[in-house]
Amino acid sequence: MAVMKNFAQGNHPGERIDSLNRAMNSFRRRLSRKVVGAIPPIPIFGYAREPDEDGTILRSIMPADGEIFRFCMLIGRFETVVKMHCGVYRKGGRLFQDFQVTSRKMVEDVSIDVEAGDILEIGTDPNAEIGQISVSLLYRIGIEQAHMHEVLIEALEIEDEGI
Repeated sequence: MAVMKNFAQGNHPGERIDSLNRAMNSFRRRLSRKVVGAIPPIPIFGYAREPDEDGTILRSIMPADGEIFRFCMLIGRFETVVKMHCGVYRKGGRLFQDFQVTSRKMVEDVSIDVEAGDILEIGTDPNAEIGQISVSLLYRIGIEQAHMHEVLIEALEIEDEGI
């Protein structure tokens, strides 16, 4: 049988209530006084009727350090197998991941570290016979660039009867 500690100590109701208040205040001090929220990933997306003459489907500049961790593509006009690449150009060179796309729809987990000012590029072989290309990526901004907002728990409490 479990033993339960008696928090209400004292001989009279007033003493017992004071004892309970002391116990509650002790518990309250042990609780965290702030809440930290999650930073959702940032979607990057684009559409190309067809690749440029050099095979580029999407080109963009990255505004902050972070990581691209998911690559998705839907191709409306598609041949049997298409070679694609996704990556960044930076001062020190290029960092790319290559894919062989074998179906119209692709979702791939990737890991491409990006730095502020990197040029993001998604492309294919210039001779690829594809079209109506929708591309999306998920980008996780580096914690150094994230805006931190701390809130005291008291500020989140709802002052309403019964809640």
